[in-house]
Amino acid sequence: MIFRALGVLGVVCGVATASVAADIETDMTEPMREMGCTVRLTGEIAEGDLDRLRSVLQQNFGEGILPDHPDFREIVFRNLSPAVDYGDFFFTHRLCLNSPGGSVAEAKKIVQYMRADARAALGGVPTAVARGDRCEGACALVFLAGRFLRFENTPAYENRPNALLHPEGVLGLQAPLPVRPEGSVDDSQLAAWVQGAADSVAWLTQAVAEKTLFLTSDGVAQMIGAVAPGMARVETVGDAVRWGIEVEPTQLSFGGYDPDRETFLNAVCRNAALGLGDAADLEAGPESMTFEAAGEDHVGTTGGFVDALSGREYSCLVETFSWQDFSSLMDMRAGEGNPHTRGLELTRLRYAGTAPRVIFRAVDPCQDCDLMAELPDIAAYPPDTPLAVLSPPVN
Repeated sequence: MIFRALGVLGVVCGVATASVAADIETDMTEPMREMGCTVRLTGEIAEGDLDRLRSVLQQNFGEGILPDHPDFREIVFRNLSPAVDYGDFFFTHRLCLNSPGGSVAEAKKIVQYMRADARAALGGVPTAVARGDRCEGACALVFLAGRFLRFENTPAYENRPNALLHPEGVLGLQAPLPVRPEGSVDDSQLAAWVQGAADSVAWLTQAVAEKTLFLTSDGVAQMIGAVAPGMARVETVGDAVRWGIEVEPTQLSFGGYDPDRETFLNAVCRNAALGLGDAADLEAGPESMTFEAAGEDHVGTTGGFVDALSGREYSCLVETFSWQDFSSLMDMRAGEGNPHTRGLELTRLRYAGTAPRVIFRAVDPCQDCDLMAELPDIAAYPPDTPLAVLSPPVN
């Protein structure tokens, strides 16, 4: 089913245009099913889209459906890809996004609904960008607001991001600025635009600080710096780690990656340095690092990273079992030694407890200098790996 309405002249990321409101699709296509989406917004975001989205998202489609119902799995689990299933069947929707942008003002309304009003839809409103789709400009604001509420009124569970980018999807960050004045303008018009731009930047930084949007400080800087028609796109593993963007599903769910130990450890350490955020600005040399035992539970480098802020040199320590568990799990998912598991798509690695954890330790001992990072599954790939390389097989 598709809902459509006419929009009006609106404020978009740098362009004023008369637009047609986005389509709201509820018929699940294969790309939607792969991401676990029950709703898909397609086209430019325009005034009125929140009202139409809300009418769909607040429909509790699983209410009253018990396990003995003949269509239980189709209705509750939607036959979702196991790679994007969080392990709990929420009677909620995931919103897929396929939009070049549009009205920033309307996108902000949708974001606020997803933060403040989405409790009416049990489970919150997770988001996704499916295979072959793109979400740029104002659309990215909606994507970054994706969340789930596992236990209502429990703070530890109320501000968890749930926004998934398919490796073959496109996510473009752009400064959410008002329309730039064209032609000759007087001082009052210019001052009004400057104030509007400042207000937009303030809104963005506050939204991230309050976890209305989920983006790292580096991602915020990239977004603010991408003034239309510029666009900061998430294109590599390093981009996703640095900006805190979750990429799923990937070929890791099929055992589709077979690095050697040194490649794995080098990738994990280099990605961990990118994922430290404001804690440090670690720079690694271009050479491949070598690893040796560092105590009973870790392997590590002898130096290799320098903090650009303090000048302090760090070694990278990786838990010993990270490589062993990762390698064993890849073998199992590839079906080696077990024809019953070959080619099967299994749940995300995070549920197998194999997400790598890293400690950066100062070479010269100092008080409270250790830096810790827990990484997403894709950190097993080198940072410069294009996301498209991670794409899983087409169902």
